[in-house]
Amino acid sequence: MHAPEQYEENKSVARRDIEEAMTDLIPRMEFRQKEVILDYGCGAGTTGFKFFKPLAEEYDSVIHAVDISSEMIQHARENFSHARVTYTQGNILDEVFPLKDVQFDRIFSAYVFHYIRDYKEALRRFFKLLKPGGQFGFSALARSALFKTYSCIGEDPRFKKYMQGYQQFVPQWFEEKQCAEHANQCFVTTAEEAGFVVKYSKISYQTYFHPRFDTVIGLYMALNPFINNFPKELIGELRAAYKSYLCQEYGLNEDSESIETRHEMLTFLVEKPL
Repeated sequence: MHAPEQYEENKSVARRDIEEAMTDLIPRMEFRQKEVILDYGCGAGTTGFKFFKPLAEEYDSVIHAVDISSEMIQHARENFSHARVTYTQGNILDEVFPLKDVQFDRIFSAYVFHYIRDYKEALRRFFKLLKPGGQFGFSALARSALFKTYSCIGEDPRFKKYMQGYQQFVPQWFEEKQCAEHANQCFVTTAEEAGFVVKYSKISYQTYFHPRFDTVIGLYMALNPFINNFPKELIGELRAAYKSYLCQEYGLNEDSESIETRHEMLTFLVEKPL
């Protein structure tokens, strides 16, 4: 995500899903004083500020908030600065991950794993970052029209040259089988193989009514990692393409002003054994 303002303005469905997942996970966790917490995929900073900062204050802990996007990190620093929170740009899959030598008591990753194509390697690396007894709570999209639009836009002759490499943003489990149960089992198996004990997993079947179709288009465009490659004169055409693809996906007319979307979300709590 490289458009923080646009994402924050249009992320109504993501905001609801994140709130649902975090209010489900946090009460299941066992917190201690003076923890070192990783908020991986912190985005624009809103999730961490709402859910994790109060925990840091209550338990006298510190948070390392990390995102792959420099734009998101800059937005978070400017809008959600706090003495207990340090913002850092980084990618868990990079060999030079800036926090690779830090040991964490707890890791959160809200609505992020569907952006990490090699989720298996990511889980292995998160395992190494956790202290024994540490917990990792995360949520991810199991199935969503968002993944299909990457392919639709990426293979469209009008846009193909601006979307080179889009395949790396389509989750491996989605390519294998477009099924939430399959995605859930992929995570359970991979987490256990990495060494985690799976304490909790849940599949949520979600719908969301958007009174303004433009909100969904704005969200999908903000989530397009290649959006900055597109020349300004093509943005209007790109918006129209998104609407066309979404209308086809949900069986709507092109003049529809609203849309009800459907997707599935996974919520997990895993733990590193002592």
